[in-house]
Amino acid sequence: MNAYLQRLRPLAFLPALLLLLTVVVAEQDRTELSEMALVIGLGLDANPKGGEPWELTVELAYKQQNDSPGEKQVFTAAGGSWEELREELGKVLDKNAHWSSASLLILGGPVLETAEGKELLRSIFLDPKINGELLLAVSAEEPSQVFSASFGESNYLSAGLEQGLRLQAKTQEKQAVSLFDYMEQVLALEGSLAVPIIHLEKQEDQAEAAIAKESYLAF
Repeated sequence: MNAYLQRLRPLAFLPALLLLLTVVVAEQDRTELSEMALVIGLGLDANPKGGEPWELTVELAYKQQNDSPGEKQVFTAAGGSWEELREELGKVLDKNAHWSSASLLILGGPVLETAEGKELLRSIFLDPKINGELLLAVSAEEPSQVFSASFGESNYLSAGLEQGLRLQAKTQEKQAVSLFDYMEQVLALEGSLAVPIIHLEKQEDQAEAAIAKESYLAF
């Protein structure tokens, strides 16, 4: 009987050990989340300042706590490839960028009109951290200017535009255009794709983003 109890006694600590592990893992998740900058939207264009060919702009939600809504911040970095753009962006951030939360990708014309730009989009699509279903739009203005504008009542331009693009597509009885659609129809099948256009309208003290009725035909 005593030998049985001796074998059983260590098992009595198992529930307490499991509880402790759960608390530790939860605490680690909480710490990691507070160190994340959630990427809500991305913008890509030719670098207007020269030097590195491409400019990446991101709209971020900085979360200080798990249950906080996040604070909007916009950052820009330049580089020659997707890897360089991510690396340069990381140098100006004090948090780790979480890419899978992105819902919108705003493109300048040079990205869709050059072989180098198309290769950049291919690299982004192949990045496992990027959601291939994020929506595409084209802007005549620099994406960095677009992310400084507002759209409706949304705290984040990207979230508001995503809803607007989906609503426009539903009204026109078609699907909203995603990065996956571009990869499939343009780069894989060598066809064309009508991509929505974003433009800016000047208001009293704030530029307002708007979705144009016409589309940009990408080849």
